[in-house]
Amino acid sequence: KTRNLPDDDDVTIKLYTAQSELLDGTRGNIRFFPDGSSTGGYIALADAKVEYRVKVDWVTGHISIETRNAED
Repeated sequence: KTRNLPDDDDVTIKLYTAQSELLDGTRGNIRFFPDGSSTGGYIALADAKVEYRVKVDWVTGHISIETRNAED
């Protein structure tokens, strides 16, 4: 399924991951392993109205997309 981001410049991108995966104050990783697991976490893409979370399950490596109101 395709989801479009707004065309404005007010989109924020944030990474939520394991502390061990942070490279510095603005960069980090979500790693995937051969057994299907991962370090887990999510990437949040948001504007003033909506937030999309690309979530990675740490046990299964399964990826899901969650849509939330920006006020939540």
